Amino acid sequence: MFFQAAGATDPIYRRVRDGTQAHEIEGRAFIERMWKSCAQYLDGNLAQRAPTNGLVSSFWELYLAHALETHGVRLVSRSRRVPRREGPDLFAESPDVWVEAVAATPGTGLDALASRDGNLPIDQFVLRLREAIDKKSVQLAEHARRNYIRTGQATVIAISGALLPYRCNEQPVPYVVRAVLGVGNLVLEYERATLKPIGKSLEFRDEVKKVSTSSVNTGIFLNDEYSHVSAVLYSRSCWVYHPQIAGAEFIVIHNRRAQAPLPDGWFPLGNEYWLDGTGLRHTRHAINDER
Repeated sequence: MFFQAAGATDPIYRRVRDGTQAHEIEGRAFIERMWKSCAQYLDGNLAQRAPTNGLVSSFWELYLAHALETHGVRLVSRSRRVPRREGPDLFAESPDVWVEAVAATPGTGLDALASRDGNLPIDQFVLRLREAIDKKSVQLAEHARRNYIRTGQATVIAISGALLPYRCNEQPVPYVVRAVLGVGNLVLEYERATLKPIGKSLEFRDEVKKVSTSSVNTGIFLNDEYSHVSAVLYSRSCWVYHPQIAGAEFIVIHNRRAQAPLPDGWFPLGNEYWLDGTGLRHTRHAINDER
């Protein structure tokens, strides 16, 4: 079983483990089903870490493995992969792809993600995603230095937004796209006399400012500094709010400057974004029975 009877310091874990409301019972059962089918791909002590390290991060690794396996990504069990315990969280073969999972947090201090007079704090949301990306980018570089990740193997930083407020209102340009591709708001153009729409474009914006006035680069896929990162994947799901078809909400952003590019359509569902010579490109993948 995933949930442990012993004490837990994480209040979210305790609430889900002990809850008696319908959504808590259903969420708990969902996690147990995923653990039964996907534990072989994950670190063996994931269930033991969850009570103290937090349910959200453990859930994200489980849900990610569940969604990838469900849609044909060939995950390798821990008993077969090299290394077994070290390295990123998940490994897939044909093609070789390492996946490092992270749950973004609201943060603390002046730049924490919190309501600003009732307005949606887009820049603070982007900053939270960038912090998660930077943290895992450093880890991926270290894994490569230790030769856990080898030349030609793609890498994906998979981010959960389950802990972030306002995570559902991200259109028309998702926050995670803004965090890596140097784009901002959608700009609509109208004819002044008739108000007839005559065009649209995307604002170029490759940085956001912290409250301290220092800037954070949001065009990291526009240069080679992050070329060891093939793509970023984002999901807003949790054990209560998730699509009927796992992964239907995934957003994948490709790094066209990557040393080992992630193949287009590697994950065959959800949304894909990338930049080419004509600007920002987007593909929506769906299946017939998607909800």
